[in-house]
Amino acid sequence: MGGVFSGPGVVSNRFFPTQAGVGIHVLTYTYTATAGCTYSITTVVEVQATPSVVVAIVGNSSFCRGDSVILSAPIQAGVSHQWLRNGVMITGNTAQSLVVYESGTYQLRSVFATGCADTSAPFTVTVYELPLLTVNAISPICFPQNVNLSNPDLYSGDLTGLQLSFWGDSLTTQALVSPIVTISGRYFVRVESANGCRQLLWVDVWVLHPSANGLSATICAPATYDFNGQSLSSTGTYTSTLINAVGCDSVVTLQLTVNQPSTSSLSATICAPATYDFNGQPLSASGTYTSTLTNAVGCDSVITLNLTVNQPSTSSITATICAPATYDFNGQALNTTGIYTSTFTNSVGCDSMITLNLIVNEPSTSGLTAMICAPATFDFNGQSLSTTGSYTSTLIN
Repeated sequence: MGGVFSGPGVVSNRFFPTQAGVGIHVLTYTYTATAGCTYSITTVVEVQATPSVVVAIVGNSSFCRGDSVILSAPIQAGVSHQWLRNGVMITGNTAQSLVVYESGTYQLRSVFATGCADTSAPFTVTVYELPLLTVNAISPICFPQNVNLSNPDLYSGDLTGLQLSFWGDSLTTQALVSPIVTISGRYFVRVESANGCRQLLWVDVWVLHPSANGLSATICAPATYDFNGQSLSSTGTYTSTLINAVGCDSVVTLQLTVNQPSTSSLSATICAPATYDFNGQPLSASGTYTSTLTNAVGCDSVITLNLTVNQPSTSSITATICAPATYDFNGQALNTTGIYTSTFTNSVGCDSMITLNLIVNEPSTSGLTAMICAPATFDFNGQSLSTTGSYTSTLIN
């Protein structure tokens, strides 16, 4: 229809809010109809002041890795936010504040309840990297060796521009007088870069000590005692340097006693059927036996036994006596016929069993009468009798 807009801020039929200014403006649109009549239409336009997004920074814009800084806008109702890093939206970061851990240029774009939007001025954040040293493994050392904590070979990584300080605690309140340590413990190394970023390392030092000890040993000849490769066979005091349990020198003093084995012999006599106990062996036959015992110093003692086994004996005798006589049998006064036994000791010292068969005969009496004519004689048990009378004589019945 070829109409024309007119009013504040209208240039070439376009409305420019910045030219119109903040306020309520009436805009008129005038056009001519086909019948030649002219018409006008008005509309009211309100130009609001452009909102300003102000972001505050809490902390330093330059810091070391592991720290952070907070970017924050004022809390306002009806305002939505979107954070940008290097001009790119940060997904999920639509709160009024942002915790920053990485380097970059950060802005906040806010859309207000009026529909107006604004983007904050850029904030540049610089994150310095921490020193990246590591401590190489340290083997235990033997006193009086030491560990120099300032030795570059102790660390892996680039030490260029780094400053090392040495401490006795993790809070870095106990500075070491010297980086050279001779005592076992955990030591701390603070590494600081030119940007002031720090790294705290710890170094575990094991300082081991040599040892000295003594030992005693007793062996029996002809055995030998192995003392660090030496075969010893004589009583004496010996020293040798070994490696102790922690890998350091160990001076060992050995007091060696070499005892001697012994030999001996003994003789024994027993009577059968007895047995002779010889180191647990029950022996019952004559012979020569050997056994190995332990002597007073703990070595072998070879004992030779000459064993004699004698035999007991038996015998019998017969005796005859005439009553009222008695028979002495090993102290017994016997006067009765019978068989008696008694034990004596025979010539080899063993029992001798003697059996006595005793016969006790009784005496007898008898009378006789004889008559002779003189001058004849009567022979009476060797007596020549020539006179009348009574005579007695004892004969063997």
